[in-house]
Amino acid sequence: MPKVFKSILFAGAGAGLLWLASCSPEDLFPDDPNVGGKDTATTFTLKYTNLSTSAVAFASCFDPDGAGPEAPSLLNTIRMQPNTEYDLELEVQDDTDPRKSINLTDTILRFPKNYRVCMASPVNLNYVPRDSDGTWPIGLQYRMKTGAAMNTTMKVILRNQRGVKNGACEPGTLLLEVNFPLSVQ
Repeated sequence: MPKVFKSILFAGAGAGLLWLASCSPEDLFPDDPNVGGKDTATTFTLKYTNLSTSAVAFASCFDPDGAGPEAPSLLNTIRMQPNTEYDLELEVQDDTDPRKSINLTDTILRFPKNYRVCMASPVNLNYVPRDSDGTWPIGLQYRMKTGAAMNTTMKVILRNQRGVKNGACEPGTLLLEVNFPLSVQ
């Protein structure tokens, strides 16, 4: 093998190894999702289980640009019974390429100190996170208690809080925000 060919082969292999080393899972959900990011949080699926009847239901939304200017498409309304406890579980996907869905929930679970999912509602519903990074809530699992019958919204917010996580929902970079219609009847 000529010496020049060996040098090119060696340089190419070295560059390939450097590229692989630079592609760590922490690169997912970059601090600024609009600047050359690999993944965009586009789909929230909420599984909610009625603790008294064990009935399971789902609500989903799709936001093609994550935290970008396009509004999310809600696929259905969350329907719950009044004065009832529910377990809530969230899943986050990147469905920007319809041929290859990426489960971003796994990334959140691998790097829980970098992410926070918050639930909020304009009425006084009781949300209690059931998961933790060891210090602060992650927010992929909640226990929720409904009150009286009402029609409102349930806000779900996903933030990258790398280096600023303090248990609150405000710090960090917004990755996805959805207002699910909520019917308690």
